[in-house]
Amino acid sequence: MKVYAIDQSLAGFAHVILDNGKSIFSERIDTSNMRGWDRVEKIIQRVDGILNQHRFDVVVMENYAFSARTNNITKLAELGGCIKQAIFRHSYARGRDAILRGVPVFFTQTQSQMKKFCLGNGAIKKDSRYLLTVFEKTGQNFSNDDEADAYMHAYTAAMTVAVIRGTRPITDLTHYQREALLERGVKSQKGLSMTKALKLSDIEKRKIMMAIEVGE
Repeated sequence: MKVYAIDQSLAGFAHVILDNGKSIFSERIDTSNMRGWDRVEKIIQRVDGILNQHRFDVVVMENYAFSARTNNITKLAELGGCIKQAIFRHSYARGRDAILRGVPVFFTQTQSQMKKFCLGNGAIKKDSRYLLTVFEKTGQNFSNDDEADAYMHAYTAAMTVAVIRGTRPITDLTHYQREALLERGVKSQKGLSMTKALKLSDIEKRKIMMAIEVGE
């Protein structure tokens, strides 16, 4: 499975490519000294270049942090919209049904979903120990948290797609990875709580994970 993951940012845009779980490309683009459409254009040209060179099974992008307190939310939304338009021009399908059909697909996931799956804690802070925590959990070294997050988005997306398609056994997942995917599946089913879900058999848990809704 070939995955392209984007961690969008106004100052440090990062993206990675995983090919069957192996990182074959990782880059952070420093745009901290750029503003407006010059910044957007630089990022979009780079994204387009990657999409023109490769055909991916999955393209994933971090969703907006709607609860974040920032004065840049409008600028982030503009950048995100332009990135999505670039991706859609390359004919990637959307939604869980597209994942089940096995066609090249695009979806979004939140930072908390990614952190919960990879680090075991969706609310972990980006402090001085963040990169060490990433290494302890993933075995991967990074020089900056932007590329670390992009890698974890790619890894989470690859595993999520494998679970939805039924090609990844639940027993391969760690306890917190199972919880992370169960939480997303539980939200799509009325009357089901995490407490109840955790008590189900692996077969029933897989059915819940198969019901995961992915963002567009």
